[in-house]
Amino acid sequence: GKTRLARRLAAVVLGLNRVQCENREKVEERLKNGEEAERFKMVVFHPSYEYDQFIGGLTVDADAGELSYKQQVGPFLRLCQHAGEHPTLKHILLIDEINRGNLPKLMGELLYAIEYRGSPVTLSFAWSEGPLVVPKNLYLVATMNSSDRSIGHIDVATRRRFSHFHLTPDENVVTRVWTEDFEDRRDTGKKLAAVMRAVNDALARVQSEDLDDLGVRQSYFLPHRSIEP
Repeated sequence: GKTRLARRLAAVVLGLNRVQCENREKVEERLKNGEEAERFKMVVFHPSYEYDQFIGGLTVDADAGELSYKQQVGPFLRLCQHAGEHPTLKHILLIDEINRGNLPKLMGELLYAIEYRGSPVTLSFAWSEGPLVVPKNLYLVATMNSSDRSIGHIDVATRRRFSHFHLTPDENVVTRVWTEDFEDRRDTGKKLAAVMRAVNDALARVQSEDLDDLGVRQSYFLPHRSIEP
């Protein structure tokens, strides 16, 4: 699916070679526990995800019956700091399901900061490190499900700051993954690929042009394997 492909893309950008990226277990191990883990972070946007969780802010700390405020640094600021300290190394922030979050609220000053890299931007809270500077060696990769009509679409201001790659149903992926993971079950992959093709052919005959994104993707036919952020 799109998330798996995005993680492989991140691995390539971070320096893994083609052979290493063909091995799913190797990719996941390096992103979680390898040297690349410090230069990679994945977050999942959803309606209740907040600015202070993603970028940072002030949180209330109740210690010994007394209320105080402490600074909370989110994954984006932490990765910015690390990228700034290691300017020769590439860093990746992967945002999964980007259109499920409240983007204007979540992104805030980030919309300006990612377009004008290297320019200081004042945050909406008093960050101890001063203004935000997004280093040029920090890359943002995002995924979204364009067929989900129950969530908002990305506005033009956010959209124009990203390049776009549209993923279409690919039955060859089903065959390849089943062959790679289970050499003795090649026929299973071929049969599932045929089912996927038949379902999408049937949908194409009844869907209007406005519903082109509603084809059944390959993730429904792949072996189950959990991926942790």
